Amino acid sequence: MWIPGDPPGQQAKPKSRSCGGIAALAPAGSWIIYRPGDDRKHVHVRQVDPQRAGVVIRIQVFELATNRLVREEKP
Repeated sequence: MWIPGDPPGQQAKPKSRSCGGIAALAPAGSWIIYRPGDDRKHVHVRQVDPQRAGVVIRIQVFELATNRLVREEKP
C-alpha cells in the first residue's frame, strides 16, 4: 500500500498477505501497488476511494520501463 502525500520514509511498513486481502484493509485514499508474477513488465495500481476505505475505484496498469499508462481496468 502507498499513501499519496506521505514521503517514502514515512510509508507504513509492508505486511505480507494475499492481494485479495489487501483491498479490504486499505485506508481511504491509498493506492495498492502490485506486480503480477506472470507479468514482470507491468505494475498495477488500485486506487482506493478518498472517502471510503477498502473501496477500489480505479485500476491503472503502467509499463515499468517507461512509466507509461498502458490501460485502465474496471475494479
